[in-house]
Amino acid sequence: MIERPTDKIKFKKVNVRGARSRFKKGETVYVLPNRMWVYSIWQAPAVIPADSDFENFCAHYAYYNCNSETGKSLAYYVEER
Repeated sequence: MIERPTDKIKFKKVNVRGARSRFKKGETVYVLPNRMWVYSIWQAPAVIPADSDFENFCAHYAYYNCNSETGKSLAYYVEER
C-alpha cells in the first residue's frame, strides 16, 4: 500500500477566517475542494506555501481544482493538536 505524508496527520476543519489568521501566524494550512474527503486517494490536501499570498493562492487553486464534482468552494484544514 502506498502511504502519503498526509495519511498520518489528523486534520481539523476551519473556516476561511480561522485559516487566514493561522496562516498569518505561520501555521501550516491545507486546502481542498469542499466535496473531497481529506483522506481521499484521488486528491490530497495542498499546503498553502508560506511565501505566497493567501488570497491569491486560494483563488488560483479554486480556479484549477474546483468544479461540480469536487465542489465549487474550498475547505480549509489545519493539523489537530
